[in-house]
Amino acid sequence: MDLCSDDVSWTECAQRVESAIENAASPQEAVDAANQWADRYEKLYAANAQQDMPPDDAQRFEDEISDRLKDELDKWLDPVQIAFSQALAKYLPTLSAVLEWTSGPIATAIYALVAPSPVSNDFVAAHDVNEKINALIRDKVTPNLNPIWQQSYDDMVKSSYETIRGKPLP
Repeated sequence: MDLCSDDVSWTECAQRVESAIENAASPQEAVDAANQWADRYEKLYAANAQQDMPPDDAQRFEDEISDRLKDELDKWLDPVQIAFSQALAKYLPTLSAVLEWTSGPIATAIYALVAPSPVSNDFVAAHDVNEKINALIRDKVTPNLNPIWQQSYDDMVKSSYETIRGKPLP
């Protein structure tokens, strides 16, 4: 099901994804929908990226988190949930998830880098929508995760940032 084809505006994409998550029969269906939003959100970022974190750095950041995540997912999930694990492995490293699933100070620091300008653009405008979509997905997914996931995820995001930028988070 293609919720966010290129001929659909980002606002329509967001509405379709929200509805799909709310009506999802399983956490995997919800994450699959969220992945479509994550792809659109990253396109908005690429079109409106700031100098402090250009798209190349953002992609290296995502790749670094993906590499670290491979070792962690088995600790967070029942190994029987292979398809769900694969969906999460695609979703959790995205800018969409990182900005909403990390704890306050880490997310604030990263958001300040990716959208430091007060100038309104589609990426900045989509931030509130991204928060809503991630709140919906968190409600569907969190009960299936081991309680240690949040600290591990925060640590992964922080260390991935420090690896690609060569300096600690501000």
